[in-house]
Amino acid sequence: MVVTKGVTVLASRVRPTAALPASAAAVLDACWDVPAATAHLVMEATGLTRSTALDALTRLAETGLVTEIENARATSGYHKGRPSRRWRLNAAAGYVIGIDAGMTHIRAQLADLGGAILGDLTRHLEPPATTSERISHLGKAIEDLQARAGLAGTRAWVICVGVPAPVDRVGVSPTGINEFWDLMNPGLTRALAHYAPIIAVDNDAVLAAHAEGTVGAAREAASYVSLLASDRLGCGVVIDGTLVRGSLGGVGELHVLTHVAEIMGTDGIRPRLLERARTYARRAASGSTPEQILADDVHPWARRARTAVAREIAHVLAMCTLYGPELIIVGGAVAPHATHLVDEASDLLPSLIHAPTPRVVTSRLGGDIVVTGALASALAQARLRALELATLPQPSRSEHGAPGDPQSPTPTPKRG
Repeated sequence: MVVTKGVTVLASRVRPTAALPASAAAVLDACWDVPAATAHLVMEATGLTRSTALDALTRLAETGLVTEIENARATSGYHKGRPSRRWRLNAAAGYVIGIDAGMTHIRAQLADLGGAILGDLTRHLEPPATTSERISHLGKAIEDLQARAGLAGTRAWVICVGVPAPVDRVGVSPTGINEFWDLMNPGLTRALAHYAPIIAVDNDAVLAAHAEGTVGAAREAASYVSLLASDRLGCGVVIDGTLVRGSLGGVGELHVLTHVAEIMGTDGIRPRLLERARTYARRAASGSTPEQILADDVHPWARRARTAVAREIAHVLAMCTLYGPELIIVGGAVAPHATHLVDEASDLLPSLIHAPTPRVVTSRLGGDIVVTGALASALAQARLRALELATLPQPSRSEHGAPGDPQSPTPTPKRG
C-alpha cells in the first residue's frame, strides 16, 4: 500500500520489464512531477550514481515514458559551462479514465498521465433495470469519452469507477444482501476488463475522500471524514493517513442511521429539505410547491425546513465523530448551496458529543467530487505501474466482444 497525500491508494508494486533496469521505476517517479529533470536532480531524489541515472533516463526515453527536451542553454536559461541534458514525463504515453457511476447518472473524465483533462462526459439516465443494462451504459460512456478525446479504438491504462455500494480492496461488493448493491456493481472489474488492463472499482464516498485528500480541503489533515450528503448519506474515512475500509468495504456505510430516531434514514440533504418543505406547504395550504418554498431564502417555511434539516445533519455529524476525525467535510452536488445549513449543523455539534469537536466544512469540489477522486485514484495507480503498462500492446478493439457478453474474452484484470 502506498500513502498519497493522506489517503491510501491500493495498487500492486511495479514489475519492471526485462528491457528496463531495476532503477527505472525510481527514476521515472523522480521525473513525474517536475517540468524538467536532470541527472543531478534524479541522483538527489533516488541516491543513484550519475551513470545509473543517465542509463535509466535513456532507457525510459526509448520506451516513450520520458522525452528529452532542450537544454538550458537553448532556452536562454544557461550561460556558462556545459549545459545539462534534461528530460520530462511524456504525458501522452498513456491515459486514464475516472467515472462517477451513480444510479441515474454517469460523470466521466479522461486525462493524460500529467492529469490534463482530454475528455469530459455527463450523461443522465433512467435507473437501469438489469445488470446487463448497467454494464452497457458504462461501456457506451467509455467509448463515447474515448471518441471525444480522439482516442477511439485505443485502451486506457487505468479506469477507476465509483459506485454507490460498499466495495472491498479488490473491487467486489457484497452480493445477495442488497439488490441495489448487486445492480450498482455487477462484477464491473471483470465486465469492463477489455477497456483497460486495470479496472479499479471503489465506493463513491471513498473516492470523495480521496479527492479531498488530493486536491480538496483535507490535504493537510491526517484523520478526516468525507460525508457525501446530496441525495444519500455515505462517508469515506481516513484515519492517521490511511483509508479505512473494513470487512467487505463496510466502513462508511450509514444504514444504521435508519435506527437513529433523530435521523431516521440515509436520505441526504436534498430529499430531506424537499420533504420538510412539502410538509410545510400542506400545512400552509398556500399552493406553493416545495421547490418554490425552498427557492425563497427569506420564506419562513424555507427557514424552518433548513433549521429542521440542520438538526438532523448535526446528529449525522455526531455519528461521524465516532471515527475520531480532526475534520469532517460535507460534500456532493448540494454542498455549494448548503453552506449555511452545514454551519448551523456544525454549531449544534458540541452539544451532542463528549469529545473534542472536529472542524466541519463544506467541500469546494461540488458535484464533481466523485469523478475527481476516481481520476486521482486512476492516475496514482498508473504512476505506480507505469513501467508495466507502457510495455503492454494496444489490442485491436475487434479482439473483444461487447461489454457483459459472456462469450467475450475477459481476462482477469490486474487489480489496484
